Amino acid sequence: MPAANEKTVLLAWTRPACVPPLALAATLFASAWTYRARPEAVFLLAIGSLLCYGGFSLLLNQAVFRIRNGYMEVSHRPFPWPGRRIAVSEIEALNLEVYDPARGEGVLGYQLEAVLKSGKRFRLAWGPIGGHRFDRMQDAARRLSSISGIPLL
Repeated sequence: MPAANEKTVLLAWTRPACVPPLALAATLFASAWTYRARPEAVFLLAIGSLLCYGGFSLLLNQAVFRIRNGYMEVSHRPFPWPGRRIAVSEIEALNLEVYDPARGEGVLGYQLEAVLKSGKRFRLAWGPIGGHRFDRMQDAARRLSSISGIPLL
């Protein structure tokens, strides 16, 4: 149960990027079975397990934006993944930016950033554009801006 001064925004979606690590993990597990009597099997199982964790994180995780005690905390669940903790008083604005390969900016996607008063930028969430993902990110950014009082650029 959240505390009275705690406000939370959830962002959940499946990323297509989950397919390659899960496919590679399955291949490594099959190879480990083939080499089960040799020391290489342990290495293949370890690498496959890491890829499985990353793949299932991309498939199932939600970003959780929590405002409490003067801080914005970004965490991920159900699989823990590194997050961020930034003082709300240090954040000047939130910026939702779209990247376009036609402009030489890598893959087509977006990211939500916290722009600090010092000029530094921290990526809070990112993803490819497709389906309803960008709409969900826009909605989450608006709700986060509304509950925190931080302007959205």
